[in-house]
Amino acid sequence: MKPGLPPWFAADIPPPEGHTVVDAAHIIPWRKSHNDDIRNGLALCKLCHWAFDHGMMGVTDAFAIIVPERVAAAPNAPGFLTALSGRPIIPPADPDLRPALENFAAHRQEWRL
Repeated sequence: MKPGLPPWFAADIPPPEGHTVVDAAHIIPWRKSHNDDIRNGLALCKLCHWAFDHGMMGVTDAFAIIVPERVAAAPNAPGFLTALSGRPIIPPADPDLRPALENFAAHRQEWRL
């Protein structure tokens, strides 16, 4: 337990040995592009990876998260998605390693975001 945290706080429970809570996600799916270039990738939590792959969220050219109206308006909309809408992603400091804007544009076009 970390000092100062209430006993019910579970954030200090580590993932199982050899596992991570972060996925490497393709912006343009591998099955379509066969593109493993780092600029076709994002580090996402597993839920965001799934949502991104299913067009429930995207990223603007300004590196902000977008959630389509159809998701926000759904009666059983995942609350975590609507909370992320408009928030910036944190791109790598090195511009050569940042996701390519054309990949984000292709993702938005595919899912009509």
